[in-house]
Amino acid sequence: SCLYRSLLFPRIFYEYDAEGKAIHYSPYNGQVLPGYMFTDTGFWDTFRSLFPFLNLMYPEMSLKMQEGLANAYKEGGWLPEWASPGYRSIMVGNNSASVVADAWVKGIRSPEIEILYEAVKKGSMNAGPIPAVGRDGAEYYNKLGYVPYDVKIHENAARSLEYAYDDFAIYQLAKGLNK
Repeated sequence: SCLYRSLLFPRIFYEYDAEGKAIHYSPYNGQVLPGYMFTDTGFWDTFRSLFPFLNLMYPEMSLKMQEGLANAYKEGGWLPEWASPGYRSIMVGNNSASVVADAWVKGIRSPEIEILYEAVKKGSMNAGPIPAVGRDGAEYYNKLGYVPYDVKIHENAARSLEYAYDDFAIYQLAKGLNK
């Protein structure tokens, strides 16, 4: 039963057209587009356990999830941190970066890796449209190495810790891509 519950999320948010090709409704721009999309997942803690498990046990599905992340970025301009569907402001850190990096390190070779690398770099250097997309406090973190307490950014210590781990993951991805 634990395996069953582990595989409930993320949910598939695509279907197949008459020719058998994957299509999805984009919660980011309202269009029906080709390719994969996933929803109902937040990367907080699942990036530490669920996604590494999926990369090892279900690499074909992980490849589709990587394409889904690339589609989210292409359609909305940012990687989601909690797709439900679309962006939600209920996450600390930009742990989508570690989901992308872990897949690459474990041998999941997405043809969208250049788009995904661009997306994780953008998310690491910029505050997004809402506090849980991109990095809230990015200007402080990138200058000081942490988000200070007195700058009116909530969860500053947790953000600093998550950003540090995400930077490590981005470094591993960059190393794997020879960048």
